[in-house]
Amino acid sequence: MPDLFAQHGSFEGFLKSKEGFKIEPYVMLQLWSTYSMDHELYNTTTKQYEPVDDRLNFLFRRARVGFKMQPYENLRFNAVLAYDATGRDVHAGTVGSTNNGGIPSVGIFDAYLEWRIKPKSEKLYLVAGFFRPQLSRESITTAWQTSSMEKSATQTYVRQHTT
Repeated sequence: MPDLFAQHGSFEGFLKSKEGFKIEPYVMLQLWSTYSMDHELYNTTTKQYEPVDDRLNFLFRRARVGFKMQPYENLRFNAVLAYDATGRDVHAGTVGSTNNGGIPSVGIFDAYLEWRIKPKSEKLYLVAGFFRPQLSRESITTAWQTSSMEKSATQTYVRQHTT
């Protein structure tokens, strides 16, 4: 069997293990704190607004936990979970994650493989997995580089139509 492959070229070096391979875990958090005063809640029974106690609220507005690794020179992997609006009090004055229906608690934000097709070149990659669509600058700009940080997995409507 090895002689058969030897006639057509060698697979040796096709996937070279990367020296010093390691798994890199990471966490990204955006912590919000608000103090809400003079809010009212609509009571459907009495058909009137009733006052709600003033409240201090701490929440993870954006939260990501993940890991990345590069086991081979031309192959990388990244996986990220999102758990936005964790700890949000619905009676607090924060806007909240109004468009968070796709991931109501914890969900996959990104999970993909990247294969560099031409070694030692950044010109051509093949990417496969679950990731935000690469359709516009809004879609590919990370929430951590946006001044408002108003991005979640389903924040852009483009993603809803393409997935």
